[in-house]
Amino acid sequence: MNSSKTDTTRYLCAAAYLDSNFRNSVIQQIFKEEYKAIAISHDVDLPIVIQHCLGAKKREFIRNLLLAPLFVAQLASSIQDESFHWWRDLIFLPFNWSNFIYFLVAFSIIIVDKWFIRYVRLAKDLSKANFGQFYLHLKQNERAKNILAELAKAQQSNVIVFGEFSPFPGSGFDDGGWSFSLNLNQGKEQMGNVLQPKPFQIEELYEFIAHHIKTLDLPGLSIEDKLCVDGEKIRDNKLFIAERFTRPYSQLNSEEIKKFVNTTAYHIRYYKHIKVISWNGDFIFSVFLRFVKNQKKIFVENSYFLLPPIKTEYRQVDTLNSKLNLRKVNQLLVESLLTTVFLSPFSPVMVVFGAFMEFWGDRKYRKEMRYQIKEMPNFNYGAITSVRELATSSNYTHYFQKLDREMYLKVIERQIIDSLSEFLDSKNIDTSELTERRTAIFNSGVLVSGGSFQATNVSSGTNTKAIINGVSGLVQSVTSKAGVSQKHNKK
Repeated sequence: MNSSKTDTTRYLCAAAYLDSNFRNSVIQQIFKEEYKAIAISHDVDLPIVIQHCLGAKKREFIRNLLLAPLFVAQLASSIQDESFHWWRDLIFLPFNWSNFIYFLVAFSIIIVDKWFIRYVRLAKDLSKANFGQFYLHLKQNERAKNILAELAKAQQSNVIVFGEFSPFPGSGFDDGGWSFSLNLNQGKEQMGNVLQPKPFQIEELYEFIAHHIKTLDLPGLSIEDKLCVDGEKIRDNKLFIAERFTRPYSQLNSEEIKKFVNTTAYHIRYYKHIKVISWNGDFIFSVFLRFVKNQKKIFVENSYFLLPPIKTEYRQVDTLNSKLNLRKVNQLLVESLLTTVFLSPFSPVMVVFGAFMEFWGDRKYRKEMRYQIKEMPNFNYGAITSVRELATSSNYTHYFQKLDREMYLKVIERQIIDSLSEFLDSKNIDTSELTERRTAIFNSGVLVSGGSFQATNVSSGTNTKAIINGVSGLVQSVTSKAGVSQKHNKK
């Protein structure tokens, strides 16, 4: 799927004009970030989104730059009036013809700006029909071009340097999962004989399962190798970072990745990332699969993550029509009038103070980061969030998305376990224990390992409570509750 033409990319481009907080966060946390890793924004053309954020901010600055001298001229004209009082007339200047002319010019600037953003940039250029043919190409200096090229490359990364609790920044909400271990020394029975288990390499198992998952032919399915690395542990590791005052590498060659396939290190872990991009990029379901094998046991870990749809307020671009009518004109005039009244007096401060604070803030942040890198042995280079996550909602927008999440989870889950069972069986390893695990997982039941289990009452499900032989205790479910809620209309 071409991420530059998806609805997700289009909505994020629209968000650059609709939400100044989103726009500023993208510029500060992604474009201007020099030292920390950049999380993948799945199915998003990140350079295009950043260019729109930069373009929207530049346009806002030019608007304020045009308004500022007009208000200064109004103020200078009013001061000459003997009836002018600083404490009364500084914001709402007294009426005279020169002030009226200045106000009309400022009003015209606001009208043109609002009309262009709403009915040209959003309603026309970023419409579903035109977005594939429209690209914003701003004149960038060489440094900006290099940054955008680096960010585009980072979106194809196979190394995830994480900075907080979750090792999968950019993948959304933790949607549960399961894990268990199996005995590899128990041979399967055949014709009354116990066969000798065959040895195997963990790479064989990964490739076997990946091949069978591909046969599902799910639309939007992809399988990638990912290496998750703790951002606090790479300071002097030349494999992941060139030197202390640079951003970590986002890619390693396949040979380097394979060295970590069966690692037991706590801060570096290899995963198969099984991803399904659905609803034209609006809904992404991820599975992170990991095996750890020794001579006696194999540990299976399966984690689910979910990227829900884009926020509803960014979708209003689909409700706009570029054709003007009397109602739209009236609305535009009223909004422009209010904006002119309340924005013009502050435009000089916004231009001068805003530009100074941005320069000073960038300089201070860079200085602080370099100080921390120099002084803190555990400085965290890891990514925390992605542009896609900055714009994500906590709700499904369609009931069918909830059902699709269930479908992807259950279909992929079954294929993983069935393929694991088939592989182990081909190696003459007893799979009866796996059959028990399979039943528990498919039924969202409770896993109990070791010994005998007797119970008069058993509860299953998320955070359930069970009474076992008269003793009350919390039982951990195989799957946990998703971090996404379904929309309900409450009456």
